[in-house]
Amino acid sequence: MEDPTPVVNEALVVRIQTLFRARRARRGAVELANSAYLKCWDSVTGFAYYCNLHTGLSSWKKPLLLAARDPVEALVNETSSSIQQNSNELETNTEAVIDDPQTRLSLKERQQQQRDESSAFQQKCATEKQELMIQHRRKVARAMRRFEKRMLDEKHQARIDRQEKLKNDNQQLLQELYDGKKKENVESIREAAMRGHVDRIENLLDMGFSADAESVRSFPAITNSLWEELTPFAP
Repeated sequence: MEDPTPVVNEALVVRIQTLFRARRARRGAVELANSAYLKCWDSVTGFAYYCNLHTGLSSWKKPLLLAARDPVEALVNETSSSIQQNSNELETNTEAVIDDPQTRLSLKERQQQQRDESSAFQQKCATEKQELMIQHRRKVARAMRRFEKRMLDEKHQARIDRQEKLKNDNQQLLQELYDGKKKENVESIREAAMRGHVDRIENLLDMGFSADAESVRSFPAITNSLWEELTPFAP
């Protein structure tokens, strides 16, 4: 009978190595996030936001890797009496800090300093972006030319497809007319007026045909036809 101890020890070793590597990878990710994100303050609202130095993108939400390392405000096993006592002390200290003019002044100075730092950082980013555009102006110009060429090619291809579709539709319509599967309405205004086809008259008038295009006698026929159509609805 084999001893199961080596198997258990091997499993424990694999588990320990996995946890150690995961912890080391998580620590490296947090260090990378700390080096990539910079906390800034908006000069208008005064709110804090996080800027990614690698991509230049900013977000009001704190990155998850950084938010996971925030200290817990209160312990779970803390009693209600200690919580109440700490809250009372916090209120007292807050009132004392607010009433102190020097503290209020220092807070304003820090906020102003944070706004100045945020504005300086934004200006620095804009300047660096402009310098990169000037430094790589040839690459930017080539990229713009490629983009414009791609847009023109897409428009040209769309025009060709549209013309091809129109051509196929016309050929199909002619074939259906030739085979007798479809019959176009070639009724004139006078014929439609004599037969009481009001829809055909309206379509022809909308297309720009005149009511007296064929003869003057068509106008009374049109009037009578329309009157017959509207008579049932008359009060």
